Amino acid sequence: MRLSFSDKAHLRQMNATVRMVKQHLLRLQSSPVDFEASKHFYNLALFVLLADRDLLLIKRDALTHPDPAVRNLNLRLMAMTIYEFNISKVAGERRVRGYLESMSIPDDVRSEVTAALRSVRKAHTDARKSFTELRNATLAHRDADALLQYRLIRDLREEKVLDVAIQFYDGAAQLLQVLPKVLYLGGSMPGLFSQMRHSAR
Repeated sequence: MRLSFSDKAHLRQMNATVRMVKQHLLRLQSSPVDFEASKHFYNLALFVLLADRDLLLIKRDALTHPDPAVRNLNLRLMAMTIYEFNISKVAGERRVRGYLESMSIPDDVRSEVTAALRSVRKAHTDARKSFTELRNATLAHRDADALLQYRLIRDLREEKVLDVAIQFYDGAAQLLQVLPKVLYLGGSMPGLFSQMRHSAR
């Protein structure tokens, strides 16, 4: 796989962001004060960034590789990454609402978070509707029916995967745009004091 110049620059920036977010999360985990909401949103940011980085690495070969078999394999990897990406595991609606409240995040930023999470969840739901049979039969080639595997791989439609991928990218981009606001506000003195008050209840 060869990345374009712009993809390489994006990957360098993404790797730097992953390292920074990881360091903040480790610092919070070792803090004597439990800023649970801040930890939650740093964990969420890292969760999204890791998936986004994987998809960046897959994307080029999925779209432009000269060998159709390699394109197909990478399209399947893209579809399966989104299929398995269950953001509700780390960002259930009630939990997120509670953490945003504990950080005293303004209503307009809360609305942005909710809209971004809704978009990512919809992409995940659409992937599960569209690719369940593909996943169950072809993931690690575990289905004993080889002809079924062959047909599912042959009949995979690029546009179907890309529709779901674009939806996921849009939601992930919205989320990665609003999370720095949440982390900044939650990490400010008022945000930290608000978290401490909530945890003392």
